[in-house]
Amino acid sequence: MKKLSISSVDDLVHLCWLLCCRWVVWGIVIELCFGLLSLAIHRYGPNNLSDLTIFLIILSYHFLDVLAWCGAFYLSFRAVAYHAVAKSAQ
Repeated sequence: MKKLSISSVDDLVHLCWLLCCRWVVWGIVIELCFGLLSLAIHRYGPNNLSDLTIFLIILSYHFLDVLAWCGAFYLSFRAVAYHAVAKSAQ
């Protein structure tokens, strides 16, 4: 595998766009899921939900948080690798 080379400011801007765009889109999707979960808690209230339901909602919060970080890093590193391969093919 070749080293990632950034030869101009345009390459750097393109690489940052690849990283940030994927990070932001993934974050928006996960935040929408967080919003739906918190909406369920506020709509039905903790008094109307069983302890198991609240536990599962909180557990899903943590699962989505881990998924968001892992997915964001995966998409970012994949973008860097794709950029490096595309750059070396030129």
